[in-house]
Amino acid sequence: MNSTIAVLGGTGFIGSALTRALVAAGFKVRVLARTSPSASLASIRDRFEFVKVDASSGENVLDCINDCSIIFDLANSTYPSSSMSSPIDDIRNNLLPRIYWLSRIHKTSVKRIVYLSSGGTVYGEPNYLPIDEMHPTQPIVAYGATKLAIENYIQILCGEQRVQSTILRPSNVYGEGQQTERQQGIVGIFIDRAKRSIPISVFGSGQNIRDYIHLDDVVSACIQILKYKGKEVIFNVGTGVGHSILDLIEMVQHELEQEILVLHELERNFDVSENILDSSLLTNATGWKPLVQLSDGVKRCIIQQAENISSS
Repeated sequence: MNSTIAVLGGTGFIGSALTRALVAAGFKVRVLARTSPSASLASIRDRFEFVKVDASSGENVLDCINDCSIIFDLANSTYPSSSMSSPIDDIRNNLLPRIYWLSRIHKTSVKRIVYLSSGGTVYGEPNYLPIDEMHPTQPIVAYGATKLAIENYIQILCGEQRVQSTILRPSNVYGEGQQTERQQGIVGIFIDRAKRSIPISVFGSGQNIRDYIHLDDVVSACIQILKYKGKEVIFNVGTGVGHSILDLIEMVQHELEQEILVLHELERNFDVSENILDSSLLTNATGWKPLVQLSDGVKRCIIQQAENISSS
């Protein structure tokens, strides 16, 4: 526990929660991010080190991880829709910097890298459900293609330099504190729009099936994987249960006890029809299981947003 764990992207939605969990578990934590720690980290600010760094600079990242033993890599500058509008920027800011510091990781004290990829996008349209780790990877969105490329380079470069690598592929992550300004994380966005009586835009029929996993369960998987010493590298992190977008809207309507106006827009060609993950490999390897059901998670998000409004 005296060695340092670096959390790259540690002030983001998942990163902040992971930082809290690592600190609570007694680890020495160094948070690396472009933005300062959020209010959610205020109560433990004196218990972790913060270094402001732009992850799009591979050289700067390398300097900051030199004496760390483990890296949780959560940094990303795009989301699915933005990656399609500028795939070159996605590669320039996310893939190339990683190749730089990954190819030089042997010059540091790093012994292990845990990378959070995207189980919701790297597989593409499913050949079967639920999707296990042996399923073909054929992403149909630039975001997923870049994530998959990073996965491949991590395995190649870490293998060459004898650094242990672990890749976690979460499904659609949601939870309290998710930013609603970005067009990612529809649970929080739907709740926010509904509370403000703003129509919700749905691309296509709304029958697209997604595997929504709560933030707490993703963080729990990150903590559990630290104990794993086996040979498996890639693990899905999902619930194994699918819900349509219309199902989600119905849940929000039920909890808020108000009708939501839905505007159907043209279907996007980079949205898969179904995505449900089989996470039994992770469960068998570590004992991890998702604990938060979607209905309960939606309730928690609604309560949290209400508390934020009342305190502002």
